[in-house]
Amino acid sequence: MEICENGEVFGENKSERVKLALKVATEIHHEDIRKTTGEPYVNHCVAVASILEKWGADEDEVVAGLLHDTWEDHPELINLEIIEEIFGARVAFLVDGVTKLKTRKGEKSEFETLQKVTRESLIDVGVAKIKLADRKHNMMTLEGMKPETTKKKAKETLTVYAPLAESFGMWQIKKELEDLAFRYFDPERY
Repeated sequence: MEICENGEVFGENKSERVKLALKVATEIHHEDIRKTTGEPYVNHCVAVASILEKWGADEDEVVAGLLHDTWEDHPELINLEIIEEIFGARVAFLVDGVTKLKTRKGEKSEFETLQKVTRESLIDVGVAKIKLADRKHNMMTLEGMKPETTKKKAKETLTVYAPLAESFGMWQIKKELEDLAFRYFDPERY
């Protein structure tokens, strides 16, 4: 099992489905390292799932939180059909809903991705929860990045993600994101 951001073991007393999702995420990301922290990438997936659990997410949302970057990062190893076959249609929908869209040049398009997340969240608010948990953990681990990158991420958080949380009535999540972002966006006033 993996260690969560608060030091607790994630996966103990979890359903077999959650444990299987953790195993799949660990196998898919086994060689990946996070640029921001230097830790195994799967720790990010575990942190996202842990945040979702704290927010009262259901099992499908936690499973999708564990798997949220598997297909995007490793389409050669896993696809939505496999995710649906193993974990169900809703989990596949949630993973697809938070997956970044690529432009014709192969670059990830943040604006189009956010349009997609908003559209898919209207069908299932779990998409928004996962994207917001992902953003929260990303904001918690910005320390080693360049100041211009952290400021850009902070501005996106304040102008897009906090309002997204507000639009779904997730007031506490909105406040958490604003707190995390403001410290990078305007460190002096923070």
